[in-house]
Amino acid sequence: MATELVNNSFLHVPTSPQRDWVKMRLGFAPEFVRLEVIDPGVDVPEKRFIPRQVGEAETSGRGLAIVDALSTCWGTDRIAHGHRLVWCDFDMPAEVAPGRGTCISARAELPQEAPDEVCD
Repeated sequence: MATELVNNSFLHVPTSPQRDWVKMRLGFAPEFVRLEVIDPGVDVPEKRFIPRQVGEAETSGRGLAIVDALSTCWGTDRIAHGHRLVWCDFDMPAEVAPGRGTCISARAELPQEAPDEVCD
């Protein structure tokens, strides 16, 4: 997941001397793990990220569909200074967190600006 989200930043964010970075964070809560990737964003308003339907012969475009399929939920938001935050949550295994909750209630445990959400 980390490589997919970081790679998207490299592919879709124009670089310049002040825009040559990507930040990745992991956060832990009792019931889930969150991966966040923050990049400089783009200078124009961004459309909401939606996994594409790609044909069998296409060699790219499946990344967000994989993130959507393997994570509990994910989302994106523009944060301070126009930076973009893309995040995805993963449930802890039942052996680690036997009383797992839903993505929405668990998210309140990590500080987060209100992103667009894609939750099951």
